[in-house]
Amino acid sequence: RFPSAGLPSLLACLRVSACGLPPGQAGLRPRGTAIVLVEGFRGFTIAVNLASFEEVRQVHETLQGIDGVELLEEPQEAFWGGGFSWRDPEGNIWDVAWAKGTSFDERGGLIFP
Repeated sequence: RFPSAGLPSLLACLRVSACGLPPGQAGLRPRGTAIVLVEGFRGFTIAVNLASFEEVRQVHETLQGIDGVELLEEPQEAFWGGGFSWRDPEGNIWDVAWAKGTSFDERGGLIFP
């Protein structure tokens, strides 16, 4: 779960066409260097844990309206909770998930039962 500025800020940034940069070029880089997008799996996945499956559905719905976002699947419930995956304009794969029985501490840290 993202503390204060996390997911809402990310979604707001994606809404304004990757913060004003051309698709696939969002992010910081040294002046004069090129961005090389890697095809396929990059060796990591970014995950966002939410408090309910309804929140998972809401994030999926929000992402549907953002240019450059590729939804890789519909939200699916599973024995452990549920979620879905999506690719951002830079090609990073994100997992959005809810795990049954989990909660969050006062700092937004995920607590497993």
